[in-house]
Amino acid sequence: METTRRLLGDQAFSARHRASPQAFTRVRALPFALVVALIMRKGVKSLQNWVNEAVGELGGSAVSASAFSKARYRLRHTAFIELNRKAVVESLYGDGEYRRYRGWRLLGIDGSKVLLPDSETVREEFGTIAFSNGKNGALAGERACAMASVLYDLCNDVALDARLAHAKAYEVDLAVAHLAHAGPGDLVLADRNYPSCRMLAE
Repeated sequence: METTRRLLGDQAFSARHRASPQAFTRVRALPFALVVALIMRKGVKSLQNWVNEAVGELGGSAVSASAFSKARYRLRHTAFIELNRKAVVESLYGDGEYRRYRGWRLLGIDGSKVLLPDSETVREEFGTIAFSNGKNGALAGERACAMASVLYDLCNDVALDARLAHAKAYEVDLAVAHLAHAGPGDLVLADRNYPSCRMLAE
């Protein structure tokens, strides 16, 4: 938590992860740190009710759901990658005291298709998958989708690396990219969707 607070209060961190040089430069009801904290909280209520509740608990002033939605667009996703790496992963492994399986750090890799909000820009970036109506197997349409892949520490419940790629991305390519975060003391597991000589060689 201390690392998270330090990063969220760091002007250099904010500058690295805002969508434009002008974003989050003026004093507003939704500063950079508050927007990040709101997104990390995640809610299941209606957006306005969730924003009202969360802003109140975090000490901000009342804002509309529309204002929060606009503020999210000024924030780059890379903020959460750096927060995970520095505040979670480095903090966990920093002192060498973490759970292992028979001396190994036990890592799992898996991928899954993820349905995305269906818009033209999302389709252009991530592609689509076809779906059928289920009765006669006839093609019913296409839906915006992506391939999500995660490298996860199974004993310590921590995601070391996560990627959201094109819907047609090959799981083995994503898995090989994850292996940059693994080392000689790691035992890496994957299911039968990774039957690849390249994967075994890597």
